[in-house]
Amino acid sequence: MKVRAAVVGDAERIAALNAAGWRAGFRGLISDAYLTGYDGLPELRHRTLAEPADDDLQLVAVDGEEIVGWVAGGSAHEDDLGPGAYQVRACYVDPDRWRTGIGRRLLTALIDHLDPGRWTHLVLWTLRDAAPTNAFYSSLGMVRDGREALLERGGPVPLVRFSAPLTHLRTEPRVPQSNGNSGE
Repeated sequence: MKVRAAVVGDAERIAALNAAGWRAGFRGLISDAYLTGYDGLPELRHRTLAEPADDDLQLVAVDGEEIVGWVAGGSAHEDDLGPGAYQVRACYVDPDRWRTGIGRRLLTALIDHLDPGRWTHLVLWTLRDAAPTNAFYSSLGMVRDGREALLERGGPVPLVRFSAPLTHLRTEPRVPQSNGNSGE
């Protein structure tokens, strides 16, 4: 398995992973009617890959020719966070491959791409009651930071924010990429 930068042609598979992850991971937490109709937003995935913001990063995990995971991030735009906060906006793995290390590898790759001179903290929002998801982020060293919100998806869904200093999450010093490639 390798991790590479996502490209526009990956949008449909990314959307399918997103939808499958929601259905498998959030059943009972988000209404069945909403989950049944959720398609993973392929148009949005295509647009964000075609026209990324300067600090957006999207990576995919590929096993052979099959995309089996996806992570996306960008600058956090929240009043209580300073300019050094980077937000994981999505992290999804094919549910048939959960608990195989793919999610950890994707998040590690994302962290390794971040310039430690610019980014100091990693944050993400997840469903408050998604116990396996919360346990995964905790196992990486992230902690609930006390912030909560509601997401409207077929009814109100409570969210919690996790955060951690990047120095706490890095396993090895970042090696600068001189050619702009994803390090493959």
